[in-house]
Amino acid sequence: DWLCIQCKNAHARVRLTKDHVVTQKNNEEARKIRGPTQNEKLLCQIHNEELARNFCQDCQMLTCDECQITLHKNHRYLFIDEAIQNQKINLHSLANKVRDVRLVLNKIQQARNQQRSDIDQTERQVIDDIKLFGLNMIAEVSRACKQLINDTTTLCNQARTQFTEKNTRFEQYLQNIDHSLDFVNEALTTSSKMAILKSNRVMNKRLDHLLHQNAIWSKAINPFQLKFSPNDPKNIRSTITSLGVLVHNGKRKITNNNKIILPEEQTNGIEQGKLNKYHSQLTTFDRSDTDHQSAISLDTSEDFCAVCRCGGELVCCDECPRVYHVECHVPSLNEVSMNDKWKCGLCSEINQSSTILKRKHDDTNDKLSSTEKQICEKLILHMYTHSSSVPFHHPVPADCIGYHKVITRPMDLRTIKGKLNSYANISEFLADVRLMFHNCSTFNRPESEIGKSGRTLSKAFDEWLEKYCSNSQISIPDRTNKRKKTSIQMIDHVS
Repeated sequence: DWLCIQCKNAHARVRLTKDHVVTQKNNEEARKIRGPTQNEKLLCQIHNEELARNFCQDCQMLTCDECQITLHKNHRYLFIDEAIQNQKINLHSLANKVRDVRLVLNKIQQARNQQRSDIDQTERQVIDDIKLFGLNMIAEVSRACKQLINDTTTLCNQARTQFTEKNTRFEQYLQNIDHSLDFVNEALTTSSKMAILKSNRVMNKRLDHLLHQNAIWSKAINPFQLKFSPNDPKNIRSTITSLGVLVHNGKRKITNNNKIILPEEQTNGIEQGKLNKYHSQLTTFDRSDTDHQSAISLDTSEDFCAVCRCGGELVCCDECPRVYHVECHVPSLNEVSMNDKWKCGLCSEINQSSTILKRKHDDTNDKLSSTEKQICEKLILHMYTHSSSVPFHHPVPADCIGYHKVITRPMDLRTIKGKLNSYANISEFLADVRLMFHNCSTFNRPESEIGKSGRTLSKAFDEWLEKYCSNSQISIPDRTNKRKKTSIQMIDHVS
């Protein structure tokens, strides 16, 4: 018989059993001898002499009858066999659910394995599509060039035909002159007086006719003018880059240095593969007709740079919907580190100095402080992105002679941007900006589109200037005195 520790000690005390031989078996030998584990009898851990026949559902532990009456009174319990049966049912149910999950995961694993091949196949397909698009573009460009060549040949052939016809008539006219002169000379030298008198009327009529034709042939010959006028390469480059884009997961992606630079909500209709192809429309009026500046219809689409209103490789601000070319932003983005999250100059805050900046605007300073430079950059970028600022983006062309006769000190935003690092103080910057507005009001009529744009932009500039300078505790130079000084300088230059 198998003995527990208590029974073994009892055998050693009782006279009838103290001579019994008791041997200790290890667990493996005991299992082989005792048989299956389901026949084991478990004793209560608290009442060692009682069998654990119950399972307390509230405490999730085995109990004996004594524990169930005392410690686990009013608890829900089951007999061991019933509890084991319930546990088996629960385990079978959970195992079936895990098997179902495993089947689903097998399908997901197959899909993930297929996704890798799909990526490779998609890459090859997209590359083939791009190559085909490039070949089609080359074919279209070649076709357009051939058409231009054919048109050139047709025009030149027509010009040659007209030249041949005119030259034939001209040579015939020369022959008629030579023949008439020879006839008159012969008549004057060899003919009799009576012959000259009789043929005088005919010869006068003939010579008058030749003189009348001379008025036609003596006119200045109009030179043949034909030239090829291609578009600006920069415009062609921006147009080509906007002809096709990559659409990833239904969203348009434009990259710069391996960085996605357009927000996901940039385009709503991309899912259908329909991309907007609108471009800004520019209508320019020369000063000889109206004004030297341009009346411009702007496209407010987020697919175009907020400064130049053209497409291409654009950088998107994470705070606002504006996008920029790296060279159009102020300052240029090739001088700024491109982090994962980027804010444009209009959304960035001005970094104040460690001490309160109270700088007087005089000529003793060598260059702008960092705070003043940030303010100037913000003001320039504000003016660039304003809808009324387009006429002021670039200098007036040198061939506009009428403009340069009136305006001796031209100024524009590109010039101001280029001089930003050379300004000694903010007063010099403001002087150039106000000179630009002064030139606009001087040359353009107040009721003209450019005159209205200049007044609108000047008013907005004053509001931005007051906002940033007041926040940065920078004193603004007196505008009235500055205007007077600028006017005096203009008068001195004119005189």
